[in-house]
Amino acid sequence: DKKANKSAADRFTTGLVNIDEDAAPVDGGTLVVGEYSEARSMDPTKTYTNGAAGGSALLAVYDSLMAYDWETKTFVPRMAESLESPDKTVWTLKLRDDVTFTDGTKLDADAVIGSIEYYVSKYGYNFIQWMLNVKDVKKIDNSTVQFTTKFPWATFPNMLAHGPGVIMAPAAYADPEAFKPIGAGPFVFESYSPAESLILKANPKYFNGAPKLDKIKFVWPGGDPAKVEALT
Repeated sequence: DKKANKSAADRFTTGLVNIDEDAAPVDGGTLVVGEYSEARSMDPTKTYTNGAAGGSALLAVYDSLMAYDWETKTFVPRMAESLESPDKTVWTLKLRDDVTFTDGTKLDADAVIGSIEYYVSKYGYNFIQWMLNVKDVKKIDNSTVQFTTKFPWATFPNMLAHGPGVIMAPAAYADPEAFKPIGAGPFVFESYSPAESLILKANPKYFNGAPKLDKIKFVWPGGDPAKVEALT
């Protein structure tokens, strides 16, 4: 009924809550984040890059080429400078020239192509969709990659906002048996204790400015009753 629906609308919302948008940002501190499920690996080919399964931690470490803007309801560049296609079939990705991985190497066309090839070869999330629909990936120059799809694909930018677009440094997967979580995101892997916590520390050289936080600590309260109790 209308009363029940209004009650539900009052209780549930999306986005940040209890935030004073007029307050000045504060430097330092650790943000504790309660997640639905645990990221058992920082390898994007083994952990789904979505918010319910560890994607928040992965994106904090690796960032992504594109991202979805909830206000404009469009995909916008992040580590990319632009992504354009006149026919929705041939897509030209331009990379920013100021993005480096936390090991000091540059995020360039070779790094992007190498990361995507590793991701697909290891059967990362949505690899089948990529393999069935992407015909060719080609380096144009050090800062430009061209993607050609088998048919017009208007939502192709979504593929570069997660999964294949979560770019790993070449050194991360140089030895797949000893994977290292090296990315170009705002945070760097610090420690992981199974069933306890995952801790990331700030990357002071992040291309979009050093994070205000010192660290993020991800925890997993357990079953649904425990999650509700923790939230309360």
